[in-house]
Amino acid sequence: MQEYSIVFTAAGTGGHVVSALSVISQLKKLLPKEAHESILFVGSTNLRYGQAHKPSIEEKLVTQAGIDFVKIRSGKLQRIVNWPTFLRFFKLGAKIPLGFWDAFWLMRKVRPKVVIGFGGYVTPSVILGGKLAGATTAIHEQTIAPGAANKAASFFADTIFITYPQSVQGFSRFVRKRITHVGYPLRDDFFVTKSLEELSEFQQKPKLLEFLQRVSKMHKRVPFILIMGGSSGSHVINLAAAKIVPKLAQKAYVLVLTGEPGYYDDFALMQQVVQTLPKKLQSRVFVEKYLNALPHVLKMVDVVVGRSGAGAVYEFGVLKKPSVLVPLPFTRGGEQKKHAQLLEKIGLGVIVEQSGLFSLDEGLLLDAILERLDKAMCAPEFKTSKKYSSLIKNKRLYKKTFVENAAEKIARWVAQKAGFGDAKRDRYTKSAGSTAR
Repeated sequence: MQEYSIVFTAAGTGGHVVSALSVISQLKKLLPKEAHESILFVGSTNLRYGQAHKPSIEEKLVTQAGIDFVKIRSGKLQRIVNWPTFLRFFKLGAKIPLGFWDAFWLMRKVRPKVVIGFGGYVTPSVILGGKLAGATTAIHEQTIAPGAANKAASFFADTIFITYPQSVQGFSRFVRKRITHVGYPLRDDFFVTKSLEELSEFQQKPKLLEFLQRVSKMHKRVPFILIMGGSSGSHVINLAAAKIVPKLAQKAYVLVLTGEPGYYDDFALMQQVVQTLPKKLQSRVFVEKYLNALPHVLKMVDVVVGRSGAGAVYEFGVLKKPSVLVPLPFTRGGEQKKHAQLLEKIGLGVIVEQSGLFSLDEGLLLDAILERLDKAMCAPEFKTSKKYSSLIKNKRLYKKTFVENAAEKIARWVAQKAGFGDAKRDRYTKSAGSTAR
């Protein structure tokens, strides 16, 4: 195997992988073109039940981006101890030492100068392997409540980047002096303004383009609501949306992103709902599975409804969008609710909690959306920029929480440590933010 100067690693969820790819995108702007081939991405063979023969999310996204990709074994400790999890330990937990072995030999072959991880159970082994190979190591934590993998990897990391300043408390006091608050690495699309017609995704979806053009033309009179549940969708949110969309369509344009069809075909369900609407209201609702160009649509939105993962909340916050947040229950450390509470304290968000794993009161959801909609339509921004700064009631907390340019800051750090930048001159040393204690 050829040698690589820079190794990225992440696995498990889109949030981990997209954060890493956002940094890689910025890094390529800093490196000479011939150095782009010096980047390697390490993923995991540990896939969800029933997906063993499918490519992992990191493999799909990384190979699409044209980055060299390899995968190693990785294990996972079970948090709940019972007979089924005891049996699964021998499939997953037993792979932990094998993952460290794979990572150690991979790093010895690759000889990287920098290794940086973004979460997932592959991260600790790759970070430790990089450390033993003499590389400078780092991790980035996206959530308020650090995951077990990043907590473990933090002991081998020279630098720990965090999205939210509150994350500091989740790490051991022995590593806190290495923590730097930089924010969440957003995609370039959040900082680039393009017309809808310029985007290839909308050129391939003419009906969606026509809908968004109609929304844009009428935005001074009719507001725009986006309902989504993440890239894989949320069945609970989709079911509630199917019941309230007819009422929302009387007041606003509505775009519903159902996610890719899984066990439940929510896309087909929402299409049936639209077909039952009067023709006048049908033109106000559009259903799509997923959008790569989501940042461009988010900029148009007056109210967004969705889960409160670390990335989603950061995106809503940076764009200053009035939000209705439905935290995923039973998440590690209650992280989704903590993210949602940030937007609530700032004044942009309203929380609607599920009463159970599969139960969401559509009446409460409808009331929350209409409340946010009224706030948005009464704000002076409604007919102008669509960045609802006037709704922010805690500007100090907002400024402290939603810092920008995280991807660029991390990329400059990586470039320096890999020998492609001058640490004395580099802007990163002035813009990375203060070290959290």
